[in-house]
Amino acid sequence: MTFSSLSTNIFRISLTAERLKFLRNPTEAKAAREHWKIGSMIKENTGSYPENLPVATELKNLQKRLKVTQKRLNRAVKEIASKDARMTIVKPSK
Repeated sequence: MTFSSLSTNIFRISLTAERLKFLRNPTEAKAAREHWKIGSMIKENTGSYPENLPVATELKNLQKRLKVTQKRLNRAVKEIASKDARMTIVKPSK
């Protein structure tokens, strides 16, 4: 399983969990059906089931891009924070 398919499946599971909150007396069969429906919805929009989606980028490249974006965000927040002392700065994860 690739990183992108893993994240898509986690998204699918999250959507299913939220959907089950609105159902009365959710059973295992209803949960399986909702999970399948959401997977079908993803297939309609992407043309493929989550587990068959291509890898968009490698994990190392994604982590690098996230760090760069976090640094840019921190610079922007510092500029805003100098105007408004109530804002906090998010530190990049290692």
